[in-house]
Amino acid sequence: MPRSTNAVRAAARGRNLRSVTLPLAELHLHIEGTLEPDLIFELAAANGIALADPSIEALAARYEFADLQSFLNLYYENMATLRTRADFARMTMAYAARATAQGVQHAEVFVDPQGLSQERCKRLDAPAWLAGRVRR
Repeated sequence: MPRSTNAVRAAARGRNLRSVTLPLAELHLHIEGTLEPDLIFELAAANGIALADPSIEALAARYEFADLQSFLNLYYENMATLRTRADFARMTMAYAARATAQGVQHAEVFVDPQGLSQERCKRLDAPAWLAGRVRR
């Protein structure tokens, strides 16, 4: 359980800073960037999408990035598996479960519309759906 601000101040006065647990925050998080290989494979199968990687392990190995472009290439490949509102829901709830387990108390979440066509973005209404889902 995260400590209150008063507990943090008291620990600082007592110089016991190693035992202080602060609440965690995720700042400027692009929700699509939280997709993990196992979910990407599940979404691809459900949506009839062929992936470049033959296995979850092969995809996971590509998460070692040489530069920004290699990251962006994989980011947009992974985003292509998001086709329905249910896909966004699964991605969001998977992230929320991991964040909760890690002690995240606040997340500044963004949806990346540039990775979606205008038609797909309107059809999914992902930003509005996400806003309603996260505030629950």
